[in-house]
Amino acid sequence: MSSIGHRLFAGQGFLAWALEAGNDIVALAVMGAIIAAF
Repeated sequence: MSSIGHRLFAGQGFLAWALEAGNDIVALAVMGAIIAAF
């Protein structure tokens, strides 16, 4: 089951999943940019 399935089953809604997934995406992009700069 995907992470969105877990969030919706727990009754937390799509927004909770979007915030959590968006945070992970931004963090990975920033880490990639830092590594690429070296």
